[in-house]
Amino acid sequence: MNREGRAFKSRQAHFKKRYKMKLTNEEQNWLLEALKKQEFFSVCTVSEIKEIISLVTKKHYDGKEIVIQQGGIGDFFFIIGKGTVSVILEKEKGKEEKLSELGPGDFFGEIALITGHERNATVLTKESCELFLLYRNDFLGLLSKNSGLEIKVLRIVEKRLNERKIHLSEPQKKSILDRLKQLI
Repeated sequence: MNREGRAFKSRQAHFKKRYKMKLTNEEQNWLLEALKKQEFFSVCTVSEIKEIISLVTKKHYDGKEIVIQQGGIGDFFFIIGKGTVSVILEKEKGKEEKLSELGPGDFFGEIALITGHERNATVLTKESCELFLLYRNDFLGLLSKNSGLEIKVLRIVEKRLNERKIHLSEPQKKSILDRLKQLI
C-alpha cells in the first residue's frame, strides 16, 4: 500500500474512533423515514435502507463550521439530522456562489460517495448541527455485495448529474457513466 493509501486508512481509523456515536432507535427510525423520502434512496428496499443505516454514525458540528471543503477528499456522505447548512461554490479570485441551503432530512456528498473524487463545493454549518455520516468504504462494501443496489444507486447518480448544478469535470462524469454501463 502506498503512502497515500496508508494516510487514508489512518484518517478513516481516526475518524471512526473519535466520532463514532451509536444511533438510538429513535434516530434509526427517523433516518429510515427520511431516507425513504429521498430520491437517492427511493430505489432501495426497506431492508436495504436498514442495512445502510447500520453503517451510519453521527457527529455534532458547531455553527459556522466547515463540514466539507471544495477540493477536499470525498470519503463521507452526510444526512442532516438537525440544523441547516449552506452549500457554497468557491469560484476564481476568492468569489463564492451560494448554491443552496439544506436542512433536516436533506443530504450532501452523494457524488463523492460513489466516485471518491474531490468535493465539488464547500458546506458550512449555519448553526449547531447534528449530521449522520456514511463512510464511503462502508457504502461501497455494501454495494459490492449487492449489484442490484449498485445499479439502482448509479442510475440515481446519473440522473442527479444531469439534473443538478453539479460541477464535475467531463472525465469524472464519464467515469461514473462508464461504471454504470459496465454493470448493466
